[in-house]
Amino acid sequence: MSTGRARAHIIGNIGQDPEMRFSQSGTAVTNFSVAVNRTPRSQQGQGEEQPPDWYRVVCFGQLAEMADQYYSKGNKVYVEGRLQINRFTGNDGQERQSVEIIASELMNLTPRSDGEGMSQQRSGGGQQSDDELDDLPF
Repeated sequence: MSTGRARAHIIGNIGQDPEMRFSQSGTAVTNFSVAVNRTPRSQQGQGEEQPPDWYRVVCFGQLAEMADQYYSKGNKVYVEGRLQINRFTGNDGQERQSVEIIASELMNLTPRSDGEGMSQQRSGGGQQSDDELDDLPF
């Protein structure tokens, strides 16, 4: 069944520490960018290094608070969410657009320094134990 919305699933590294603010209604909103490396394969099977693709990620509510508290620049993360296109007029008068991922799920893939392993947070869910993470296919 299709919901008619574009979905994104990316794995990459956070480019700068997440920044949290609050909306007028008091909802937490956290923004950060994620760099996704890509290495296309040539016909000879050798990878050619390419510059990363950058994605802007926006989190709301409990997910935003978790991202602000537990994520930082350099963390490897999995992000799942819907794509949102914002259209605006630039300072030069030209029409522009930007694409954001409105996150519904985040997973920190960087091992924690306190030896507790990876942490996972799903929208509306809580932290999962390392035993539960052992069941994941990757």
